[in-house]
Amino acid sequence: MSAAVVAGIGIGVLLPTVWIQKRDANEVAREASTKPWRLTTRRAGDDGLEAGTIAEDIPRPAMIQDVTREEVERLYEFHTCLASGATATVWRATCKATGRQVAIKVVDKKLLQSAFLNMEVASLRRCAGHPNIMQLLAAYDVSGDEVAPDGEWHLVMELAEGGELFERLLTHGAYSEKVASELLRQIARGIYHL
Repeated sequence: MSAAVVAGIGIGVLLPTVWIQKRDANEVAREASTKPWRLTTRRAGDDGLEAGTIAEDIPRPAMIQDVTREEVERLYEFHTCLASGATATVWRATCKATGRQVAIKVVDKKLLQSAFLNMEVASLRRCAGHPNIMQLLAAYDVSGDEVAPDGEWHLVMELAEGGELFERLLTHGAYSEKVASELLRQIARGIYHL
């Protein structure tokens, strides 16, 4: 349970999302007039620093395999939907070769830029082996078809059973101080590792 919490918090909130680049002030002003949405750190007296996304600089991780939906379905048997969010749906599945229960995060390509998926995969790979962070087992770039014309990404992760921490709090009430401190220790270890 804490692994899922750490992965969600760490990947979604705590990873750095901007980098600073030294830029000519005239270039920054010229770009700002054509792209008003661009983040900037410009202040009075600033020397032309601009922020951009780290995700743009992360190359596609080598572990991402190009496959078809049929190839993924030959490897995994999909069961039930565990969760659904703005950009992805997470499915309980079984690896047909090993019988191992896994979670497969299915991301619609039209809902998330590839740069951000690359950042998530790279971050999870960097955390490989940590006991408090869900492990990424495989990553697939699924080509477009009649189900998802733009294609999908499938991230195969270890299955974290036990449900959402928030749901457990609603169902069972507050944890004792001892249990809460142990959960927070696990979360802190995962975040520190990031």
